[in-house]
Amino acid sequence: MLFACKQTTTYTITGTVAQTELEGKQVFLSVMAETGQQQIGSTEIRNGKYVFKGSAGQPVHATISIVAGEQTAATSVRPISFILENGKTTITTNEEQENRIGGSANNDRLQTLADAQRATMQKMKKIGEEFPNASDEQRLELLARNRECNNELFVITSDFVKNNINNLAGQSQLYIVNALTVSISIDPLGYLKGIVSAANAETLQIPEVMNLIERVEQLKLTAIGNTSLDFRAFTLDGKEVTFFDYVGKGKFVLIDFWASWCGACIVEKPLLSAAHKKYKDKGFEIVSVSIDDDRDAWVKAVKDNNLSEWPQISDLEGQRSELIKLYSIFAVPTRLLIDREGKIVAKNLRNNLDSELAKWLP
Repeated sequence: MLFACKQTTTYTITGTVAQTELEGKQVFLSVMAETGQQQIGSTEIRNGKYVFKGSAGQPVHATISIVAGEQTAATSVRPISFILENGKTTITTNEEQENRIGGSANNDRLQTLADAQRATMQKMKKIGEEFPNASDEQRLELLARNRECNNELFVITSDFVKNNINNLAGQSQLYIVNALTVSISIDPLGYLKGIVSAANAETLQIPEVMNLIERVEQLKLTAIGNTSLDFRAFTLDGKEVTFFDYVGKGKFVLIDFWASWCGACIVEKPLLSAAHKKYKDKGFEIVSVSIDDDRDAWVKAVKDNNLSEWPQISDLEGQRSELIKLYSIFAVPTRLLIDREGKIVAKNLRNNLDSELAKWLP
């Protein structure tokens, strides 16, 4: 006689929390819906444990939030991301808020990713602790270290997503990959293309993957080796110019997209000044392009921060500017290096600016 294996139609999530100060605090369970995060349950921590039970249709990306202070989401400890699916899931949180998740193939995969990320996350935690009391010079060094950590996280997470793009564990990390592309100093295009090429026909129809494909197409416009793209803008005194007024004139040109409201842009100004001073006599120029929409704010920021050492231009269209899409500006600062013939030779230039210029202008 053959016996059919009955498929589990309910889930049980059992959480264990080591932090005694969280005893009695609320725990919220939310899932990702079309309209965003949707809360589907709440409970309290009792004797260091919490439990959720229910029934899930399809596996879904979920989050558990533990409220550490007053009963507001803003005071919750770091959210716990996992895959909610029928069956048993265990979540263990230690004193350092590090989580171990298991009980299903998808969550085992996510735990493997978390293990791979742990050393980098610990380095970033230390940087965050040092930053508030650091000097301006020290903060520049800390920002550089943090970008190196972001590079590591991007590579680790991108490789994981590529290898798991056709399951929910990999798909649940696409938002992390997208978020990291704006804070790294390596070119993300090859990694993103690798993820797309690993997706099967069904996965290619998922909205998050379709968004990734769109980003790949945008990044291709400014791929290394491509000719830079022209645009119109205005100088500080209102004169209309084009970007091609500055490039293809026998100099290497750094195009620096920034904004008056961008703190990192101002903090990194010494990097630009040092590079300009060191390489200008070797055929190097900087063109800073503001994505402000407020002329007074733009002019004031240039004056207050002594940014008039090199050309400053803007179309003053802000987030409506065609430059946003033309040059794939997902965040500022964004910087590209253009060679003497007008071709893009380097991207994502932050603390690595001097070492990159040394290659081209020894």
